[in-house]
Amino acid sequence: MIKLITLKIKYEIEKDKKDRVLEYIRNYNSVFNCLFNHFKGQNKALSTKDSFIFIRSLNSVFVDTTFQNSALYDAKQVFKRFGNKKLIFGGKKLFLDRIKNLISKEEFKLKRLRPLQVVGAANNKGNCKFQILYENKILFKPSRKEHFVLNLEGVGKNYQKKLKALILAQEKRELPITYKLDLEYVYLTFDESAIEKVDIKLKLKDRIFAIDLNPNYIGWSVVDWKGELSYKLIKSGLISLKSLNGYENNL
Repeated sequence: MIKLITLKIKYEIEKDKKDRVLEYIRNYNSVFNCLFNHFKGQNKALSTKDSFIFIRSLNSVFVDTTFQNSALYDAKQVFKRFGNKKLIFGGKKLFLDRIKNLISKEEFKLKRLRPLQVVGAANNKGNCKFQILYENKILFKPSRKEHFVLNLEGVGKNYQKKLKALILAQEKRELPITYKLDLEYVYLTFDESAIEKVDIKLKLKDRIFAIDLNPNYIGWSVVDWKGELSYKLIKSGLISLKSLNGYENNL
């Protein structure tokens, strides 16, 4: 039985990269809004083919086909639920706060943006635009040239366990993971029943345990190795044998 759940996790990212993420979110919203309003005007959701003909007629939209597909799915779901009913994106409270001049026009525009969404695909390691790197880092890759690391905050033990299981599932291409992303949070939606029995003892790719032996000391280190110019030291230590050697010499 499918048991869909959503993890909502706060993240941090550098200011300049956050501005770029905002551009993707805004363009995603542009596609969504145009499609949703077009459906309302036609009083029906168009077919995928006709929807993409319409999308190609739009100007100043740089998001690729993956984002367009997800915006189309998003718009169809909202239209199916609400039809031609009047909607206030961002919520009634936000709308009233703007009317009362409690928030600025720019703040209002930011807060009413829908999270960028990318529908999951198991064969693309869960999702073609997102990848869980560790239980505290998620990679957002909107294009081949642009990759952003989302540094997760406040990840408790329960979420860590689920994220570790999702790492294994994505590597085995077993589970679609749908992501949503706004300027504060990343949301992961998946079938929890698919990871309930996953053994989360991870075997991380490129992780190396190395030792250095000499007569008096044994040095050890754990490294994520990508090459001589690209590696990350995870942990290291030193075991002293000097006292044992000194004792043997005394004998």
